[in-house]
Amino acid sequence: MPQTGPHIEQWHTARRFPRVPIATPVEIHARRTQGTPIIANLENVSVGGLSATCRESFDPATEVAMLFSLPDGQAIRAFGRVAFAVPGRRYGIEFTDLDGDSRLELERFTQKMLGYNRRSGRVPYRVRLTVRPSDNPIAEEPAMTVLASRNGGLLVCRSSFRQGQEIYLRWPERESGAQARVVFQHTWEADQMVELGFEFVDHENFWDMDFPEEGP
Repeated sequence: MPQTGPHIEQWHTARRFPRVPIATPVEIHARRTQGTPIIANLENVSVGGLSATCRESFDPATEVAMLFSLPDGQAIRAFGRVAFAVPGRRYGIEFTDLDGDSRLELERFTQKMLGYNRRSGRVPYRVRLTVRPSDNPIAEEPAMTVLASRNGGLLVCRSSFRQGQEIYLRWPERESGAQARVVFQHTWEADQMVELGFEFVDHENFWDMDFPEEGP
């Protein structure tokens, strides 16, 4: 049964910033202690806070420091307060101190993801693939997924592709691959990382997983 109480109600009703899914590790450190940071799994983030899961326990209202990276490698450092906690499961953390650069990067990231993530069928999913142009088998390079959907996904790589270009995705761990088409691209000028949105052209269930029903 979901936990209720003033902290959870405040977190849900007072949310002012839209959250977007992201699957990446986050270091969380209680500010009053000098222990080793806890590594949690970030689920979603906004300019106002984040939600993460881990097995360690934090009490509500605990002051914490956080460090995590966006898909382009940009490091985000922030201080916050635990708004709600389900021990050993999930935490909602409200940012209390976010420097200007980190806030700007988060704003850019969330706005872009909100524009791309229009349907509820996309979920955060992090796995290592390789990507290459369909007509160039020797140009294969590593890539990391950020989002997955029944029909495609979003990944990060180094090479630039044009919209509409056909690419080949290979999943080395599962020894499988699929043809896809580029539908979105954004290059982060700071380190030349490329975010690539794609749709499959010849595969019905490349991810081999169930997805939520898509909205209109």
